Amino acid sequence: MPDQETAPEQDDAPDAASAGTASSPEQESLEIRGPITVHLKTLANVLTAAVALSAILLSVWEGLENRHHNRLSVLPHLEPIEANYTSATPIELEYFNLLSGMDSLYALSYVLKNSGLGPAVLQNVLVFQKDQKIYDAGQPDRANYLQEVRRDLRKLPFATNFLQRPYAAGDMLQAGEVHDFLAVGISFTAANRDSLGRSPSSIVKYDVLETYSFVFCYCSVYGTDCDVVSLGAEPPVENACGF
Repeated sequence: MPDQETAPEQDDAPDAASAGTASSPEQESLEIRGPITVHLKTLANVLTAAVALSAILLSVWEGLENRHHNRLSVLPHLEPIEANYTSATPIELEYFNLLSGMDSLYALSYVLKNSGLGPAVLQNVLVFQKDQKIYDAGQPDRANYLQEVRRDLRKLPFATNFLQRPYAAGDMLQAGEVHDFLAVGISFTAANRDSLGRSPSSIVKYDVLETYSFVFCYCSVYGTDCDVVSLGAEPPVENACGF
């Protein structure tokens, strides 16, 4: 009989090498959770840093907003006002405090009204006569422009009463108040309108005061929000205050 070939028996048992490297389900789960844990920690650190940065930015923004609000809450606004008054009764109006109590006057007054929220701090006061600067409060050798105004008033065909409140750099004009600058008064007996052909106050305005330009440079108490106002004639130069 022919020899019958027998098939080799297959060894179903894993060899020792494969048995040693096989991983259990628990090990596979740990291997998967390991990278996930690292990524979650990294994400948590990033989120923590983002929250901290957001808190810093919010704090800076709130600080800037508070600063802006504080500056707006003390914003000054000067209004130059020219008041012309003619009456036979004593002057007791807010625009004529320098002439208060004087009887029977024509009067012309220049005042500054602070209608803003905070005080106006004067940085400088300039006076121009036509094209020439004759007074600068910031200069130590500044001339006395009041003598020039008084000299021109004395040339008029009637007597005047000239009163002026001097201002200097650093003076604060409080909010909600009218601040006198100058006033010129003329008694009815001293000036006969019929013989003059014009009202005395018009003569004072156009022949004397309008030949001068009184410029006030001011800022807020923070040194910001600066502006310029003038009384009398228009200033002969732009940006006279330098801001």
